[in-house]
Amino acid sequence: MFFDPDMREEKADKTKEFTDKEIIDHLPGKKKLPNADIEELKKAAKYRGLL
Repeated sequence: MFFDPDMREEKADKTKEFTDKEIIDHLPGKKKLPNADIEELKKAAKYRGLL
């Protein structure tokens, strides 16, 4: 069985939360997120079930 270490509760609790506006502004390039925030956004998406 494959286990994703990002999905542990401790990591989920420490993952930065993003507003919908931050995400919507980033996608078309209106407001670029820093690379570190992009990685956090990827983790947050996993928790939301988007990936």
